Amino acid sequence: QEKLAGFIKLGSNQVHFQFTNKSTYYPVGENVCWVGENQGTYGYDDYFGKLAANGGNYARLWLTDSAWDDLAVEVKVGNMSLANTWRLDYVVKLAEKLNIHLLMCTESFNYFCTSSSGSKVVTCPSLIIIIILIFVFKAPCYWDQSYYNVANGGFLTKPSNFFTDGRAKADYKNRLRYLVARYGYSTSVFAWEFFNEVDICDDYNTAVQVEWNEEMSSYLRSLDVCNHLISTSFSNSNGDQTVQGLAALNFTMTHNYGSSDIAAATAQYASKKQMMYKKPSYVAEFGIGDEDNDKAGVSLHNGLWAPLFALGAGTSMSWWWDSWVDPNNLYPIFKPFSVFVSRLPLADYTWNVSDPTVSPAPPYNIRAWGMAGVGQGGQQLIVTWVQDDCFTWANQHSGVKCTSHSRLTLTTSCSGTSSGNYTGHWFNTHTGEDIGNTSVMCTGHLQDQIPTFSQDIAVYYTS
Repeated sequence: QEKLAGFIKLGSNQVHFQFTNKSTYYPVGENVCWVGENQGTYGYDDYFGKLAANGGNYARLWLTDSAWDDLAVEVKVGNMSLANTWRLDYVVKLAEKLNIHLLMCTESFNYFCTSSSGSKVVTCPSLIIIIILIFVFKAPCYWDQSYYNVANGGFLTKPSNFFTDGRAKADYKNRLRYLVARYGYSTSVFAWEFFNEVDICDDYNTAVQVEWNEEMSSYLRSLDVCNHLISTSFSNSNGDQTVQGLAALNFTMTHNYGSSDIAAATAQYASKKQMMYKKPSYVAEFGIGDEDNDKAGVSLHNGLWAPLFALGAGTSMSWWWDSWVDPNNLYPIFKPFSVFVSRLPLADYTWNVSDPTVSPAPPYNIRAWGMAGVGQGGQQLIVTWVQDDCFTWANQHSGVKCTSHSRLTLTTSCSGTSSGNYTGHWFNTHTGEDIGNTSVMCTGHLQDQIPTFSQDIAVYYTS
């Protein structure tokens, strides 16, 4: 059905994405920005195949000029690589076959910075780990190898000129024109991403970025008759408020690294940015910085589930597809979430964050996230996730044991003011199985007994 759904657009609720036929598109996936040496297109067969088999419908590609990227479109000024674009042809066709939608990242900071001063660290529990993360995540800068560099036969004397020099802008526009001409037809192109972590580029300047993004967006829209969405990304989780607020950019993304509590961090940024910009927002890159000690994928599980219930437009997308998700076969973690979210016609509703609570609280630290929606016909939909915070990566790594919980009560606000009967559909977030239904009455709030669970559990209520 997705193949016939059309192109991906902004939902009228300003929270979610939807297809041309108005059905919801909720991105579930990961970054797949390159494959291993000598894997060629077989690497994408492997990653995409496993992802799609477990309900994944999103992948982010890098089409940059990085040395490790075999899908780089331009390899010298005005010189498009036919070998690389042949591979990209294959990857796009593969995505079409598997119903995976691609975020096409056209450029990255790497060739536009001269020192490794960037850091993807946002929050972390100790100074020692912060120091380690800054070392691990420092930005690899290759201006000395850039084909734009005058020292390599290019025409720019410093990286920041890329955003102001007329010839550089014309060359980038030519690259956009080539991409639209070759791939703009495809419904598997989710969106164009101008830059990966543009704020790491040398001499980052907000005013320059505003002008550049508006100019490039205007040009891209003049070419792309299918009106694919457009965005850009920042290394700082908060991003640049002025740039992210531009009408020229359709949605916002967050990159977040080093958080010990992925559920709390990703939920926070999802709701904060959606309410700030009134656009869909999701975490397009995340990592804890110690994936080797999370072989069970606790942080992946939490990054998938938490944002949905905090106005997130998509799951959090792991950066470590090749060194963590795949080697540890974490793909089955995607499946239960994919099953759950596929039941929710999210784009058909107007949403607000709700205020779910769990009682009795002591001696447990049980927390809940949720949102309540109203459909055009007045129908109500409430979705809630309940989690014992024993099930964070940091607590699991510290040896905290999760116990089974029973006889707990969930209290949450209803999306309407009138009383009514609701059916609660309880869901096992680890097995993907339905637990059972409950019947409750809403009088401004509803109360429901939570089925016995360990770690976390999800529910959606229909009126």
